[in-house]
Amino acid sequence: MKSGGAIIFAVTFLAAMLVTIGWSEFPPGRELVGLLGISEADSSGMGMQILALLAGSLNGIVYGGIALMIFTLATWAPTTLSRDKQG
Repeated sequence: MKSGGAIIFAVTFLAAMLVTIGWSEFPPGRELVGLLGISEADSSGMGMQILALLAGSLNGIVYGGIALMIFTLATWAPTTLSRDKQG
């Protein structure tokens, strides 16, 4: 299943983003926004704060990358181990 990793990343990205939009202090998004030097502004886009969207996007990338790494290792290890035992 070649597209499994993309599905895992997309689902995890959306879940982390939605959780962060609902709870804006969900780590590490808020800390990463602070490291970028973006100030707290009361500007809003689409009815929500821009910083919440940015923190959600960063959390989605971080947690999506972690989930993709775990998925890749979980699917790669059994095939590699079984190939080594056969040959």
